[in-house]
Amino acid sequence: MWDLIRTFDQRYSNMLGLLEDAWLNGNSLSAAVGEMGEMAAIASQLVATPRAGGPGNYGPCFRYIP
Repeated sequence: MWDLIRTFDQRYSNMLGLLEDAWLNGNSLSAAVGEMGEMAAIASQLVATPRAGGPGNYGPCFRYIP
């Protein structure tokens, strides 16, 4: 499960970089929007997975990975 969480965190970090690039350099937002779609697919998998050690389901951590 942590591989999926880390993958989400990496996509989140990529998306932040793409948004920053669009903001600072005037580049297109389309790449950032594409990352958001990838994040949504991963997040859907996470929230549908029950936690092994307790109540509830997993979810994204939204950690920034430089």
